[in-house]
Amino acid sequence: MTEPVLLFPQINKKSAAKRYVELNEVFHREGSFEALKNYSNTEMITRAFFTPTGGERVGVPKLDEIRQAIRETAIKFGYPESVANKKDGAAFDREIGTKLFTDMGIVPGEAAREGVWAFLTLYVVPEIAPWRWGTYTPRGEKERFVHPNRVELNSRNTLMKCWWAAWSLGPDLNEVPDGCSPLGEDERTSIIERPSLMNQRTTKAMRDTIWRLELAGYNIPRSRVARRFGLRILAENTSVMFGGLDDDELRELFDSIMKKAIQDFIPDINQDEIDLASIQFTT
Repeated sequence: MTEPVLLFPQINKKSAAKRYVELNEVFHREGSFEALKNYSNTEMITRAFFTPTGGERVGVPKLDEIRQAIRETAIKFGYPESVANKKDGAAFDREIGTKLFTDMGIVPGEAAREGVWAFLTLYVVPEIAPWRWGTYTPRGEKERFVHPNRVELNSRNTLMKCWWAAWSLGPDLNEVPDGCSPLGEDERTSIIERPSLMNQRTTKAMRDTIWRLELAGYNIPRSRVARRFGLRILAENTSVMFGGLDDDELRELFDSIMKKAIQDFIPDINQDEIDLASIQFTT
């Protein structure tokens, strides 16, 4: 029997902006990220809206399960001490992305709705985004408890981007080939924030090419080359339909693009000297 499609509560942009102001006031009044934890309110599901057709609406018990999983994961990585600009922040992203992808039961069509993630970050776990990212101060303005993009309707919403990273690059974001490290924030961003590239075969082929770069052993920062690689991929996609290529053709094309990205940083290297094709691994 097919499992029902789960529908999650959503809020619109106006409601998210209003809630952002409320939480910002709480932060300044009570003086800590931890104080925001007391303003979690899964009962606000009664004021949210749902995708009108095609599934089963989740209730408060499911939201409570998600809240507990997120908070337990945050504690594992040092909560309530902020992980902004720390390695533990990226480690949290990988683990929570994997956990949400595995446990939420949300389908991609529903996960693409930014209002779902705004509800989670603003009402279910309002302390998590500021703990993860720290405060934000616009030029000439007062400090805010976190950048609005991290909690409102935005593809950089703290939980949304982690789920999509697991969907496009995982499902286990900590699983890497021998001799490689997990993709970093910039590397994941260069892949998953390109809507035209968002199918799993393409994104995972990009991921594997970045790992082959690392295993090739060039003395250049992997994140810098990966960013250039992502831009070159985006340009190539304007004239090549990646979906029409088989796996071998896609790998060959991406390897050739990565060679050009390497040459951007080592101008005097001959592309024929760059051997990525012989590097094999399994994930």
